[in-house]
Amino acid sequence: MTLPLAGLLPWVELLIGWALILGVESKAASAAAGVLTGIFLAAIGSVLVRSIPIPNCGCFGDAMHFTPLHAFLFDSVLAALCWTAFIAEPDPLSLDSWSQRGK
Repeated sequence: MTLPLAGLLPWVELLIGWALILGVESKAASAAAGVLTGIFLAAIGSVLVRSIPIPNCGCFGDAMHFTPLHAFLFDSVLAALCWTAFIAEPDPLSLDSWSQRGK
């Protein structure tokens, strides 16, 4: 089950990211991004608590190399941004805002 999930997860992340960028179902997209970020935080936190020696979290492939501590801090900032996006009102240029104008 791990391999199909690993193949599906990047597509789910892209879909959520585009939903956030375009402002489509912003509350649901920010909640989904928050859940994913929470799962990543739990996984990286587990590595840190158990002192598992991992030189690179593998989050960005070969493009960037974060230590688990740096990845945990980065994901903490992302979690705060997910919360901010969740509680914010739709931007006037978002698709959510456009769809609410007709109501």
